[in-house]
Amino acid sequence: MIRKVLGFLLLVCLFLVSGCESLSSIIPDSTQGAGINSVTQKHSAVAGLKDLPPDQKSEWNLPGNLVTEGAETFSRVVTGAGLLAPQALEMAAGVGARTEYFLDMNDADAELKYRFQFLSTQGTGRMSIAAIGKDERTIATVGYVFTGNMPEKRDKTVWIDRRLANNYQGGWVQEQVHPAELFSSQVPAFIPEAIARYRVSVESGNGQHALITELKSSGTQVEGTKIVWRSVPPQAMQGDTLTVVSDVVNVTDKVLENLSVRVLEPYGYGLVIAGNSAQSISRLAVGETVSLSWTIKAQRASTVNLGQPWSARQNFLCYDRRSGTDGCGGISDGLGKPEWLA
Repeated sequence: MIRKVLGFLLLVCLFLVSGCESLSSIIPDSTQGAGINSVTQKHSAVAGLKDLPPDQKSEWNLPGNLVTEGAETFSRVVTGAGLLAPQALEMAAGVGARTEYFLDMNDADAELKYRFQFLSTQGTGRMSIAAIGKDERTIATVGYVFTGNMPEKRDKTVWIDRRLANNYQGGWVQEQVHPAELFSSQVPAFIPEAIARYRVSVESGNGQHALITELKSSGTQVEGTKIVWRSVPPQAMQGDTLTVVSDVVNVTDKVLENLSVRVLEPYGYGLVIAGNSAQSISRLAVGETVSLSWTIKAQRASTVNLGQPWSARQNFLCYDRRSGTDGCGGISDGLGKPEWLA
């Protein structure tokens, strides 16, 4: 039989019915250059936007997550009914200048949520995701161009042209993506296990004006919540059917409800879940442990995966009865990363 190398990377998302925890830092407004102010204020007056009141907590880490180049840049945190969101980061840049807001996703397997809008059909309007390796080097970049010129082609950099749809439709760009899956589909020979984090950036330049209402990972770790492997077979061969057991432990000070644990199969069908890939936990009390077992078939050898181990991951999902929507939040505590060596 063909020798099989399997790796299970256990990443856990725990989402409470109250929703994902968002970025929360007190943010001073950042205003640079007088040249943009008149243009920005004109747009804001039309949209009915106002500065965030001093008694409200900002969701944006400024100036830490803001990069500016050139003399004419502008940014502030605003509120307004037209946003259809509690608040937004407003930013603009004049000719020869640029403003970039970024988010570091330290969980390399999390989901990304974003909602933003470029208010002009001119200037530079882009969003990009950079995959950063454990050595802090950029391994690859995938980006979208909404306005402006397409960047020059570079190795391990993919730019997707979305200018036509943006110019004709306009409005908000709102999506949820898994960066690991995006890179696997766009970058040849991409290895998700080599990624330490992703940096997501929204860029406005050369006269462009943008509003961002959401740019965040699907959640933040619920401190003290753990999931560990209790039973993992020491080896696997192609064609084997294996049973693995994981323990879900609630060591927070809150009761967790309506959880669903789902195993996601890797691209390429190297590992295949036998039976239902999702299991439910209706209630997990403080200090309680629930054991879950999964039956997985080692279907394809690692040689067809460029010699890399196949990996499957577990996500916690929560069905919020109040909003009627599914949500995923949280990051792994880093426990439980066994490797199977045949």
